Amino acid sequence: MKVCSSCEEQKPLEDFHKDSKGKEGRRASCKECDLYKKKQKYSLDTDYKEKVRKYQRDRSEHYRDLNKVWYKENREYVREKVRHRYHTIAETRASIKANSAQYRRSKVSAQPPCLGEADKQRIKDIYLLAEDLQLVSGQKYQVDHIIPLRGKKVCGLHVPWNLQVLPEDINLSKGNSYEDSWQSAPRRNKLPPLRLSLFRLPVRCSTW
Repeated sequence: MKVCSSCEEQKPLEDFHKDSKGKEGRRASCKECDLYKKKQKYSLDTDYKEKVRKYQRDRSEHYRDLNKVWYKENREYVREKVRHRYHTIAETRASIKANSAQYRRSKVSAQPPCLGEADKQRIKDIYLLAEDLQLVSGQKYQVDHIIPLRGKKVCGLHVPWNLQVLPEDINLSKGNSYEDSWQSAPRRNKLPPLRLSLFRLPVRCSTW
């Protein structure tokens, strides 16, 4: 245990950044206090903000790869931290519940009202397939939206042809990203998957 020089709270050593020159090989202030100071400096110091942005732009791909590797190696640690924050911090709990509710609403809004019962059953079957694979293999599987429901550049639909079953680690590493591989192909040969899905809707929907 170590007492933070800023908030003066006693915390585990893991809550302090490593520092070879500091006592016990850790910084004097805890990670939360260091982060708070950086945020304050970022919001007040224009030069520092521009310097940080430039550094992030230049190293974005490098750090994205490092983050993926670190998350795979520390997945259980991250989940435990989230669970701890969920049960101890009301603001975190409210934020997680709000995000979950928003995601459920996005699923409903991303499902065309004219989707037939057969396609709805196919969606259920895909989720059941993920559960069956998990029971048989012992590995966790998740249903992934090929085109994310809340992507940065494009938003997909909650329909059978936009779903795939992936191992949990692959799905989590994929996140909300979508590989626009069609963009590099000639337009006459390949259209965006979202457009293909939209073209198929009138054929499937009897009300159109």
